Amino acid sequence: LVKEYDKDVVSVVGGHHASALPKHLLQEADYCLHGEADHSFPNLILALNGKKKISEVNGLSYIDEKGKLIQEKKKTLVTPVK
Repeated sequence: LVKEYDKDVVSVVGGHHASALPKHLLQEADYCLHGEADHSFPNLILALNGKKKISEVNGLSYIDEKGKLIQEKKKTLVTPVK
């Protein structure tokens, strides 16, 4: 919906739906973050600002310039607070 107002807005989705059906959500969103995004989201911001490679963002799905679904593996979990 936001792309109707500004096609240059970067959209990111997360949560259970994004983890289960990224290809479906990527029809509307630019990026999907899987699982716990506490570390992934800040790294995505760094990548979007050219300070990190997009391929270095754990748990990220997106459609590349060739139209291929790219899914980076989730490599880190947030340590539970005790």
